[in-house]
Amino acid sequence: LNKVYYKLLMSGLGFIRLKYKKAFFPSSESNELSCIVNIKESIKCKDGCLQYFQKKKTQILKENSHLDAHIYCGRMMQFIVKDQGNFGEVKILLETLAQRCQSAKQALSDITLQLEPRGELHLQVKLVLERSSLKERVKESRPSTIW
Repeated sequence: LNKVYYKLLMSGLGFIRLKYKKAFFPSSESNELSCIVNIKESIKCKDGCLQYFQKKKTQILKENSHLDAHIYCGRMMQFIVKDQGNFGEVKILLETLAQRCQSAKQALSDITLQLEPRGELHLQVKLVLERSSLKERVKESRPSTIW
């Protein structure tokens, strides 16, 4: 991916389409585990630290289902996977997911995230640039012509 494309994504003109492929725990016998997803926004406090808060509803994904999330600086996803006796979670910035696709030099990437305290989460991440938004942005930036 080129830098211009990535810059457009980070300006809110793009989003990631995230497909939940599979999660597993080393000691689990469960075949299908649900994944709980929270999308959180960041806000800078007066003392300079970042606080995260959830604006959107919690989503529960089954295997091979997907969700879309716009990419903004500071937006984070929290993934929680659990079954009987096992629990794992991971938090990752959306821009980090976008960068992983960029470093793989493709718009679609398979990504494995390590869950804490144990487990793995397998995702497919696709970068999507919204063409209609791009056309509007280009239209706005053109100098007006008086005839």
